Amino acid sequence: MEKIITEGTKIYLALEPVDMRKGFNGLHAQVFEHLKLKPLSGAMFVFTNKTRTRVKILHWDGSGLWVMAKRLEEGRFSWPKSAGAGSKLVLGSTALRMLLDGDYLQIDETPIKVIDPDYPNNKTRSGWLWPISRPAGDVVFTWRMTRGSSHLDELLAGFSGYLQSDAYGVYDKYAREREGIVLSACMAHIRRQFDKAKEQSQDARRVLAQIAPLYRIEKELREDGADHAQIERTRQAESLPILEDLQKQLIKVRQAHLPKSLTGKACDYALSIWDKAKVYCQRGDLQIDKNLIENAIRPSAIGKKNWLFVGHPNAGKRSAIIYSIVISCQRHGICPGQYLETVLADQNLLRRQDPTGLTPAEMAPQF
Repeated sequence: MEKIITEGTKIYLALEPVDMRKGFNGLHAQVFEHLKLKPLSGAMFVFTNKTRTRVKILHWDGSGLWVMAKRLEEGRFSWPKSAGAGSKLVLGSTALRMLLDGDYLQIDETPIKVIDPDYPNNKTRSGWLWPISRPAGDVVFTWRMTRGSSHLDELLAGFSGYLQSDAYGVYDKYAREREGIVLSACMAHIRRQFDKAKEQSQDARRVLAQIAPLYRIEKELREDGADHAQIERTRQAESLPILEDLQKQLIKVRQAHLPKSLTGKACDYALSIWDKAKVYCQRGDLQIDKNLIENAIRPSAIGKKNWLFVGHPNAGKRSAIIYSIVISCQRHGICPGQYLETVLADQNLLRRQDPTGLTPAEMAPQF
């Protein structure tokens, strides 16, 4: 598909579902009659079905019509809501690829001190790096001077599907106010709470011993090279019963400890998000924790101990761009310096307005 999309290719997303039995003629008529556009204009027209598990793309390349199709074996495509019959959305090529990649994202946020000349007495205040990623994709950092939900509206515009995060309340609020968002929690955060309490409580050590088999199952699945279907079956058969028993145990342990004790706090934390912690068993592509996105944050956490603060709010935006490039390169085994040298040395690439083909994930095969 990337060879078909050129820098000037327009991409239209049909927001109303379409019968996937339609072929060349049916999709041609759909573009002309419902979207009120010209099918032979050279644009790409993207359609989905009611369940958002299938996609078809119609495209005229100058000599004939292409029809391309994709079916998800698990999950659904993230699709913006319709505004009525004939409604459509113009997409960039990068947004199209993100949409076709599925409906699972990991997200986090980390504070960084920043000097703001407009802030009283020139004191430092907190800015926030927000990384977002799919497990096998690039990591995109954005920068905002807020940790509030307003940034999620922009960051996740049009997204629906599984969103894996920590227990920060803004994600719950975001999911409650929107259809199609399923929150998934992080088992590593739960384990971390009991790890803090293990020196003071035998019950905390018992809980850690019960969590361990969950990670052992995940390790064995990775080592066996299991596909998503096999992972889902194994989790349903082996992990889910462990989680059900562990929930019962947590309720008993909680009753035996004071609310302000480390074990009591750990139980309260775990039980408050337990339904979300079990979500990863629903599909084989979901992760038991969000360690991948937390690993992406680690360089900034180490860095701010050295450089202490960002010198201006605008510098935070530049930092987000740099972290996006460097961390994405590292995830795909690319030397960031070689990647930048390759991209910056080609003047034709620098003049392009569309980054198609230039992300670290796309350029990884060249290195």
